[in-house]
Amino acid sequence: MKNVLILLHRLFEEAIDREYIAANPARKLPQDIPTDESADAAEVAMPTPEEVVKTFAELPTTYQALLATAAVTGFRRAELLGLCWDDVDWLNGSIRIRQTLQRIPKKLLLGGEFRKVERIGETGLAMVTPKSKKARRSVELPPKLAELLVALRNRQRGSESTFVFQNEIGAPIDPDSVYDVLHTAQDKAGARRFGLHGLRHLYSSLLVANKVDVKFAQARLGHASAMTTLNIYSHEITKHGREYAAAIEAAFPFVSNLLAEGQIAVPTEQSVN
Repeated sequence: MKNVLILLHRLFEEAIDREYIAANPARKLPQDIPTDESADAAEVAMPTPEEVVKTFAELPTTYQALLATAAVTGFRRAELLGLCWDDVDWLNGSIRIRQTLQRIPKKLLLGGEFRKVERIGETGLAMVTPKSKKARRSVELPPKLAELLVALRNRQRGSESTFVFQNEIGAPIDPDSVYDVLHTAQDKAGARRFGLHGLRHLYSSLLVANKVDVKFAQARLGHASAMTTLNIYSHEITKHGREYAAAIEAAFPFVSNLLAEGQIAVPTEQSVN
């Protein structure tokens, strides 16, 4: 019974991530049914900036960059893991979403049910086109995050992989492994457990705190409809894009801390070429 409930919970969480629904009905099960309440809370928890910073400090380098990017861009997990270095526009200071990394059953890949996807080796992972035209978008790359990504790219020198976030052998990070690393760091930091979707809600909340209009928020979050932004991301909800991006980045001092400690170098024009 517990396995079935966990499966249902994950299915509905995926539906929330794709903006099909606004809430997970599996959370409303009777109290006498055994559920993994800690995992349930972690998926829906919206962290504070302080909890994000504490978690950041306990993560490996690649996951630090992943967490920072999620926090200041509001990207979905699949969008983050599908990022390639060609998607980073250093000159204009932006990151483009044009594909996502998805886990697809191998039998469907082999049977041809999924078309126009780029399978990753012999795994069940594949690069998939975003679900809507609105999801294909560019978001401002704030300067401190740019510094962190430059440092990450320099550490990957010699790797032939094009993925921004890659494991030790150059393969993309498996979506199923992200939360194991993230929750371990949160436990070590004494922070509440939260997922990348919680960071997406935090990003939306910070946009609102900076008095961003709903159409701007819709574009940055990649929603097909502004009503999705209002209904699902129901924390109070161009030219000003870089100002908003800088304001959001300012809520997370982790990059500034690393710069002060000398753990990352200030990028030069040559270092990003």
